[in-house]
Amino acid sequence: MAEPKVRFKRDDGSSYPSWDSATFGDTVIIERGGSPRPIEKYLTDGDGYNWVKIGDAPQNGNYITETAQKIIPEGLKKTRQVFVGDLVLSNSMSFGRPYIMGIDGCIHDGWLLIRNDQGLYDLTYLCFLLSSDFMFRQYKSLAGGSAVSNLNKDLVAGTTVFIPSLEEQQKIADFLSTVDEVISTSEAEVKNLKTQKKAVMKKIFSQEVRFKREDGSDFPDWEESTLGDLAYLRGRIGFRGYTRDDLVEKGNGVISLSPSNIVDGFSTYSSNTYISFFKYDESPEIKVSVNDILFTKTGSTVGKIGYVKELPEAATINPQIALITVNGCDPYYLCLAMQSDNNVAFVREITVGGAIPTLSQEELKKMSIPLPSKDEQSLIADFLSDFDEAIAAAKKELELWKELKKGLLQQMFV
Repeated sequence: MAEPKVRFKRDDGSSYPSWDSATFGDTVIIERGGSPRPIEKYLTDGDGYNWVKIGDAPQNGNYITETAQKIIPEGLKKTRQVFVGDLVLSNSMSFGRPYIMGIDGCIHDGWLLIRNDQGLYDLTYLCFLLSSDFMFRQYKSLAGGSAVSNLNKDLVAGTTVFIPSLEEQQKIADFLSTVDEVISTSEAEVKNLKTQKKAVMKKIFSQEVRFKREDGSDFPDWEESTLGDLAYLRGRIGFRGYTRDDLVEKGNGVISLSPSNIVDGFSTYSSNTYISFFKYDESPEIKVSVNDILFTKTGSTVGKIGYVKELPEAATINPQIALITVNGCDPYYLCLAMQSDNNVAFVREITVGGAIPTLSQEELKKMSIPLPSKDEQSLIADFLSDFDEAIAAAKKELELWKELKKGLLQQMFV
């Protein structure tokens, strides 16, 4: 095995022994869960055995401490019991996530049981090891290089694992747990800032809170307008659509913005699809500019809105997006107004259901937009931009901590 690039030392500064490696299945018991069927027949509201579902696993943290459902004793022979101190590994949905059981219970066939019967592992260390890229690369390799959508007992058992001394495992676990706590705190800060922004927006667009001029005097009463009066709406029409043949590599074309390019109310460019320059020039009316607004008009994310605050390279839109070019008010103010509670409800009401939810541009133009004076629009946009900057800074710090953890795991498990 390659020597890990990150090692811990004893409190007296001396080195721990070299790490051992082993085939995972030789060091633990691995069994698949089981489901009594039909499960509804075995569920109970009274006394019974905890029925561990993927949804019972915490968003953050390693321990499963409660379940939403229980099963009757008659279901035991068709499932698998787990006990406090066992580790369970999800083999689908939240794929490959390990958790330590803080309660006794039973697992269905979406879980694998991993029992540390030889006492070789600190369980928290084992959670970090099993959730590392090092393990996921092995799953793919053992599956013949193909994508792995489900883990099975033999696949997990065939992996190679690292076994430091228990004392070093505990130091690794304590350190990475501290990093996880910082990540959780950062995630909570991002969530809290988003909640605060939403609450402030609600007060502003209900006019419960009004801004004043620098001299303390009131701005004029707000007027009402429509999206169609304040902006141009355009989309990629049928004969100017594109096929896979029009897709190109980066450097050979331009970005075609899709719903996945809209994150937290802004356009983003971390994962792009590119189309040819020919297709871009064919539809000059949907060339994207800074201060445009992106609106998802069809698909599962209909109603998703993104402000184009920056544009690192030339871009157009894919058929799911309506491009909104503002000509009658502050562009970011309009983007915020479109996200108000009233307009979220409006979009929901006018969206046509079916297999693919769709919203027509003509209907979207009827969206009601409250219209303060231009000076008050600017104050509102600037004030809420301060929230955006705070959210962006918190997200950046969060990503730095996540990258730190990822880098540490990569250097430990080489």
